[in-house]
Amino acid sequence: MTAEFDFKAYLGKAKETVEAALDDSLGPERPESLRDAMRYSLLAGGKRLRPILCLAACELAGGEAKHAVPTAVALEMIHTMSLIHDDLPAMDDDDVRRGRPTNHKVYGEAVAILAGDALLTRAFEMVALRSPGVPAERLLKVVGELSRVAGAPGLVGGQVVDLESEGKQVDLDTLEYIHLHKTGALLSACVITGALIGNADDSLIAALRTYARGIGLAFQIIDDILDITASSEVLGKTAGKDLLADKTAEGYVGGVIVDLLIKKKYDVTVFDNLLYEESFRKDCKFIFGDIRDANFYNSKINNFDCIVWLAALVGDGACSINPDLTDQINFQTLKKLIKIYKKRIIFISTCSVYGAQNGLLSEKSNVNPLSHYASSKLKCEEILQKSNSIIFRLGTLFGVSDNYSRIRMDLVVNTLSAKAFFEKKMSVFGGDQFRPILHVKDVARAIEIGIRSKKRGIYNLSLKNMRIIEIANAIGKHFKNSKIIKTKIKFQDARNYRVKNDKASKELNFKAIYDLNFGIKELKKLLVEKRIKNFNDPRYTNQKYLELFKEKI
Repeated sequence: MTAEFDFKAYLGKAKETVEAALDDSLGPERPESLRDAMRYSLLAGGKRLRPILCLAACELAGGEAKHAVPTAVALEMIHTMSLIHDDLPAMDDDDVRRGRPTNHKVYGEAVAILAGDALLTRAFEMVALRSPGVPAERLLKVVGELSRVAGAPGLVGGQVVDLESEGKQVDLDTLEYIHLHKTGALLSACVITGALIGNADDSLIAALRTYARGIGLAFQIIDDILDITASSEVLGKTAGKDLLADKTAEGYVGGVIVDLLIKKKYDVTVFDNLLYEESFRKDCKFIFGDIRDANFYNSKINNFDCIVWLAALVGDGACSINPDLTDQINFQTLKKLIKIYKKRIIFISTCSVYGAQNGLLSEKSNVNPLSHYASSKLKCEEILQKSNSIIFRLGTLFGVSDNYSRIRMDLVVNTLSAKAFFEKKMSVFGGDQFRPILHVKDVARAIEIGIRSKKRGIYNLSLKNMRIIEIANAIGKHFKNSKIIKTKIKFQDARNYRVKNDKASKELNFKAIYDLNFGIKELKKLLVEKRIKNFNDPRYTNQKYLELFKEKI
């Protein structure tokens, strides 16, 4: 009787072997910054399908898997290089890879390119110089195979055709070429190189090439289907259905949301009055208008499959200028919308509805709004409860959103970073108050998840709960010449709350990935490059701007 093969156990054991080998492959060499960038992407996780295929093929050919480990590591290095380069702004311009910021977002474009180059060359070193026990003639064949699939006949050629085909309708032959070269070539190499290490004969190599071509195409087809169905859950199968990103889609939050939805191939229409901006510069349909205008609430609004509702005066100070206007824009407009629109609504609320409370607060905790802004959001939440809506209560935002939209400097992380840079000091009033912080790009990720999800209800969104003094200390590590001035003067903003994120994690599989250090680094880069010359300019602060230009609203 033959024992049943435990496929899951095999994958688990093989992955452990691969992970250990990957960790050992990059030693304490210098420069440390380059090594860190290489390790950041190489050790970021993943299924490790490619190196496991290499080990399995070696065993199939009658060899010992341990002899194929250096080659398996080399294959993962080449794959990682391709991902780093693929994510660059000149290619796919992606922000997230394997659940965290892409390499160039953390280390900069130049270092990311060099990290990819270093991984590619290290891959050949792994095969040629770090493969004990394997005859040289076999290693020479492996090097030849890797050279072919990593260059113009493989990955590079496939990427070029992919770039040339962007935005075009391609025929089946072109699509197959892209898949077989950009994805399939390396998968094929994983199987073939493993077999070569195991001393496979020509007939087995030929059979494995046919097998590898098949799994390469299958892998890409599944990936394409998942990519399409992720959007089709929202957009349906009816042509011409759009996603409406309402008002402020050129703003601090709206700008980054629109960018992500465009990148994800959603059909986006933006409706905005450009309150804070002079023009709209994004590659999607745009309607200039005011949500208070009756023309907005017409029959055409139901052509949209989902509305991301960002329309609001935002911030305690901004909303206190004219409470009646706040009610009109923040609440009455939504009240009109839900009478007409019966499809999916993604509504942006705020954790400020909790006010000042002790303990960790869940979505079921009591609310205690302390401002017109928080009260207006809570009123909206109440009328959305029975609709097909998902409500995100955002923590205190931070970070850089996109390349076009203005950055807000009335948010604690952003303003303290600017003060540390320009004034060499950070004034902290009290400092013991808690805020649940959240990067603005994580808001966009959560909204895209919310669009695909069928869930309804309220969800807290934050990265972590931090005291304001802790935030200042973290910023001070990046601005060495700045100092913290802590005053005992009673801070006028009485908010103090901590929130739980369990519900969003369990039900939506959402986890914030952009940490505080990442946000501070990109803010520092923005300041050093003089994108902001005067952070006290009213345009960077909602309240100050509205006080100057009330007539615009």
